[in-house]
Amino acid sequence: MTETLWLLIEPADVWLFRDARPFSPAEGGFAQSRFPPLPATVAGALRTYIGHALYDGSFANLGTADTSPIRFLGPLIVENPDSPTVYVPAPADLLRPPDRKDAAVRLEPRSWPNWVDAAPQPPSSVLFWTAYLDKAEPLTGWITWADFWAWQNGKTLSSAVIRRASDFYEFEARPGIRMDSSRNVVHPQGGAFYWVNYVRLRLGIALLVGLQRWTWPESEWSKLVEHFQSTPEATLRLGGERRLAFLRRAPESVTEELARLAKVVVASDSLGLWLLTPAVVEDPSQIPFYIGPRDAPSTARIQALVRASGPSVHVGWDYVRNAPKPPRRLLPAGSVLVLQADQPISGTGWMAVGDMPTLGYGWAVPFPFATPSPH
Repeated sequence: MTETLWLLIEPADVWLFRDARPFSPAEGGFAQSRFPPLPATVAGALRTYIGHALYDGSFANLGTADTSPIRFLGPLIVENPDSPTVYVPAPADLLRPPDRKDAAVRLEPRSWPNWVDAAPQPPSSVLFWTAYLDKAEPLTGWITWADFWAWQNGKTLSSAVIRRASDFYEFEARPGIRMDSSRNVVHPQGGAFYWVNYVRLRLGIALLVGLQRWTWPESEWSKLVEHFQSTPEATLRLGGERRLAFLRRAPESVTEELARLAKVVVASDSLGLWLLTPAVVEDPSQIPFYIGPRDAPSTARIQALVRASGPSVHVGWDYVRNAPKPPRRLLPAGSVLVLQADQPISGTGWMAVGDMPTLGYGWAVPFPFATPSPH
């Protein structure tokens, strides 16, 4: 039986995914959607769908949001869902050198030079280094799985393989009127009009998400697999204003392509990690990571880090308390880390790094990393 379901989420309209900025029509009258949505946004929509589809609106079998027995993976971006190309965040260690505009060079992990021993002890024994210093331009965007494997194997990439956000979506501004929902009338106080920049995906673009059985009982997981086998397409409410989307199982070609990640083998006390989704990291010296669904989490410290640019805060609304959730710091997707553990790490395939792993945060791909010799 498969341990992971891959699903496509396709838009039926524009989408709205709120970022960390406050928004009130009386306080400026403008809201900006972000894209892609944070993992918790997609996980919450899918948990709601599963609760209604399998349990008539009961969520007792799904645990709480932070202790979900299902682990959610993604979202990633897919182009042409019926013959898909999967895109992942470009690794943050890619740079465009000033003298090679068509190339994408990598930062090199190195040990601190010997003379550092005479100086105050650095917080890490490893650093990322480049001969181009501050003259190179960071490359941000999205790359295909094929280009990821080239990066993984140390091959040189062309900067032309980086896809920009504008290749996948555009913003669409729409006006709104502030309403008093209890009386269904225009709100009598403050500004009545506001504008929202929604996200409209380009034709042939969708989101890809995975559902991993994790610790869910096999009998319950089988019900979910059977549901998607017998339901060619379903509707899903996603993001702000519960905008409509279509949900269906991804083609087998996606499953085969993503299964290649499970062939990555790590057995070391130092390893590199590349974040497919943002990670919640509160303490860089004690970062939890999960190798398997039934394994207790281990801890490691960050030796070196190349942080991707982008939003860095997880926010949300707690409908039980009717209050905002506390903000959490995030390492953005695409960030590249070097971790050092107290004991050898042994694992195959994906890892979950940081807090809130079942909600899709900290989905990471490991790659073998040996501490280099000093330069």
